Amino acid sequence: MLAVCKLPGAIEDENIDNSQLPHKYPCCGKAKANFVPDGRLLNPLELPTARLFRFKREDGEILPDEANCEKVGIPVAVAQFTIQTLGLNVERLKTLRLAVIKKIEEELDSYDDGIIDPTIIEKQLAAEYFDNGKENYPRFFTTIRWALSKGAEDHLLYISYSG
Repeated sequence: MLAVCKLPGAIEDENIDNSQLPHKYPCCGKAKANFVPDGRLLNPLELPTARLFRFKREDGEILPDEANCEKVGIPVAVAQFTIQTLGLNVERLKTLRLAVIKKIEEELDSYDDGIIDPTIIEKQLAAEYFDNGKENYPRFFTTIRWALSKGAEDHLLYISYSG
């Protein structure tokens, strides 16, 4: 048994009526329902530490990171099947992801003085978001990781991230 989002998709009770967070389309465990994936769905207990997904900056859509999937031996089709089966591109999730991406872009812009290496700024922000890895990781971990790019990967390596 694996944990899944709170219904309907990790929206806190006080935000459920927020019109900016449409929740009429199921995702995650609710979208999967009783479907038995027979190994065609990524198992979060068996994932490598490599980042397997990327996102569109325009709308927050999640896509397989083909190069990383191939590098670690995960078929791209399995990553894509997981996205489709769990409904990970419903508008609500795309909207929430896009907000995370925009926030990080604004944070990066506010620290960028044109002198400091952007990777150093990304790593500092990753340290704020992911801390020492002993606590729970933030919601939209994979989105944050992708948005902070090499800085996030450097920080996760530094804290011995193991997935």
